[in-house]
Amino acid sequence: MQFSVAYLTFHRLFATLNVVMSQYISATSDIMSGKPVIAGTRVPISRILFLLKEGYTLEAIHEEYPHIPLETLSGAIDEVITVINQTLHAKKISQV
Repeated sequence: MQFSVAYLTFHRLFATLNVVMSQYISATSDIMSGKPVIAGTRVPISRILFLLKEGYTLEAIHEEYPHIPLETLSGAIDEVITVINQTLHAKKISQV
């Protein structure tokens, strides 16, 4: 199985930040092979992001996953935004 650099970078960064940000998203090796999931579920955050990309609203996603409170979905998206914003501050790699 091949993984993109962005995929691996996100998972590595999330694993580093997981201690600080664990209210809505968690990642442990015994659940979904360590993929970041909505805390207390087996729903990968990547699935939620994919549905958002496809045009689903949080309310529509909540209808698909009624066991996940709307507030949890919103909080998880906020945590992803925080991870991405911290990634943007990473040191640039010079190109030769």
